[in-house]
Amino acid sequence: MRQTTVFGWVIFAAALCLAGCAQDIGSEGASAGAYVVANFSITDAEVYSAYPPLVRPMLAAHGAEVLAVDRDSEVVEGQAGHNTVVIRFPSKEAARAFYDSPEYREIVALRTDNSDGFLVLIEGVAAPE
Repeated sequence: MRQTTVFGWVIFAAALCLAGCAQDIGSEGASAGAYVVANFSITDAEVYSAYPPLVRPMLAAHGAEVLAVDRDSEVVEGQAGHNTVVIRFPSKEAARAFYDSPEYREIVALRTDNSDGFLVLIEGVAAPE
């Protein structure tokens, strides 16, 4: 079996475990915050370059922490861009408040018009005790 196939099954098994942990925690578990995961390819680097310095202070103002930035992401399965960013927020509501804020709405086109990819908002889970 190819190494990427084995790695894919390991990731799949871990995802199933996490899904089970999330069900076990339910509404009584401690919040582990929320995460925004973005994966994209930049289509116009010159225009896009204005986005990061503008968004950083907005993220900080909403209690966000950038956990990972990889400009050469290794695609193991499926199709994805070369850039991946993972950001932790105190809660899903805080992430939504950031995304919907008037300040962010003013600059979001710098990202969306100059890159191709996706952005997902996911609920964190607390580690089992």
